[in-house]
Amino acid sequence: MSLVRHNYHQLSENGVNAEISRALHLSYSYLNAACYYDRDDVALPNIQKFFMKLSDEKRELAFKLIHYQNERGGKVSLESINKPTETTFEHPKDALTMALQHEKKTNDAFRTLYEHAEKNDDPHLSDFIEEELLEPVVDSLKKLADLHTNAKRVGKGLGEYVFDRESF
Repeated sequence: MSLVRHNYHQLSENGVNAEISRALHLSYSYLNAACYYDRDDVALPNIQKFFMKLSDEKRELAFKLIHYQNERGGKVSLESINKPTETTFEHPKDALTMALQHEKKTNDAFRTLYEHAEKNDDPHLSDFIEEELLEPVVDSLKKLADLHTNAKRVGKGLGEYVFDRESF
């Protein structure tokens, strides 16, 4: 048992490990989308950069959660990362829909973990979730929703090209 561990419930440790796995899976999913938009037959470079940035942010989040887990005396338990289910996208709004769904699930998971921390009187975990996790995901949801709304307004071909040039 870790000498650092104090008032860190086993369910909190499990929840943080689940969020590490989720963040790594999302990084992988967003990397897949970035690779798709970088293909020569798709060639939407700003959308590619956007998804690459999202991938990097999720990987950084995983590292932040790993650091937190170690700081609290928990044990990091990495799981296998599954292949993304969405590998091609008919239109940018489809990729943004995928990202929105993932971010909403992430927000729900963070809220559940927050409620657990509150229930188990763990103010350190509560503060970490509120400041480091919930605020950024809410900002991300707003940005993705705005982009999705604009993507719905454009057609394929030239519309996608202009969307790529003007929205990112």
